[in-house]
Amino acid sequence: MTSMQDIRRRIKSVKSTQKITRVMKMVSASKLRRIQNNLNIALPYSERIAGILNHFLTNDIEIKNSYIKGHKIVKKACYIVVSADDGLCGGYNNNLNKFAFTSVKAEDLPYKLLILGSKAKEYFEHRHLFADESFVDWGDNPSFFQAKQLALIAMDMFDKGEVDKVYLIYTQFISGLSQVPVCQQILPVVPTLGGECFTRMVEYIFEPNKEELLAGFVPQYIEVVVYRALLEAKASEQRARMTAMSAATDNADDIIDNLTLTLNRVRQAAITTEISEIVSGAAALS
Repeated sequence: MTSMQDIRRRIKSVKSTQKITRVMKMVSASKLRRIQNNLNIALPYSERIAGILNHFLTNDIEIKNSYIKGHKIVKKACYIVVSADDGLCGGYNNNLNKFAFTSVKAEDLPYKLLILGSKAKEYFEHRHLFADESFVDWGDNPSFFQAKQLALIAMDMFDKGEVDKVYLIYTQFISGLSQVPVCQQILPVVPTLGGECFTRMVEYIFEPNKEELLAGFVPQYIEVVVYRALLEAKASEQRARMTAMSAATDNADDIIDNLTLTLNRVRQAAITTEISEIVSGAAALS
């Protein structure tokens, strides 16, 4: 039978672990609030810019922009996987990595692989798929500068003809209770960020002309798409970590209750045994 000292040691250990999980939940909640604030600021602009671009694509306007028209022959694709650097976030990493692996293998094309986050990097390397470029330790608060650099890499490969399609794989933050992995095509441009709200007929005056405007407008749109994806991925990660740490804290409570009950039983058994020995000794003496 386990001794009372061992049970007390286990209770102390579980309580220490519970303190850590509770603090991690609070830290993740703080980070999530900051990311959600940034996301709420970025959402109106991203939806508006998508709506304007949708107007170009749905109103029979002749467009020559290569980012929209794309290449005539699709020979190679690029997949940008946005994952996490840290664990302890439930099934977040596993769900995203499985989805990314399936998405990469689904299209029968040669591909380039760009990975953000060590978890996806390790997952793909374990399956003998090595990233052409990887970025680890990219922080808990994505900046627009990071998004712009990533977008520039994608557009540069597309301009040079190294790839003909670029996909962004990340976890979309739908709500606090729902985060879903998605594979979004960003090149050639296919607006999907709520642009349907602004596809009604609007009379635009173009100055200097449509093609020159698109030359500067489309890269901005791609940068915004990437920035929003980075924010949503981090928000999903922090929310998943909050849920996991909350469950771990509750489980620690259950374990402590069970160990305390076991400790009381062991103590009671020891007391009963000691009383029995005293009674037996007294009976022997009489």
